Amino acid sequence: MCFAAPATRRVTRRSSTSFALEGLALFALLWWFSAKPRPAAGVGAVFLIGYGVFSLQREFGREPDGFLGYLAFGLTMGQRVVARR
Repeated sequence: MCFAAPATRRVTRRSSTSFALEGLALFALLWWFSAKPRPAAGVGAVFLIGYGVFSLQREFGREPDGFLGYLAFGLTMGQRVVARR
């Protein structure tokens, strides 16, 4: 989805519907993984890894904060916060 930005610049961003699809994808992954008996805390580990991957992927679609912009290594503050979790 494209939104008109100042100075006729077009910025591509995701709609909020794609964030809901992220939850459904994580649920489907956990459902598939938990269908067989797994070691203790295996499903929880897959949830934490999947949540981290989806959160980091979500941050690449967001526009950076206007007052911060891009930080070191071309990352935004949201990407740095998610990567530190």
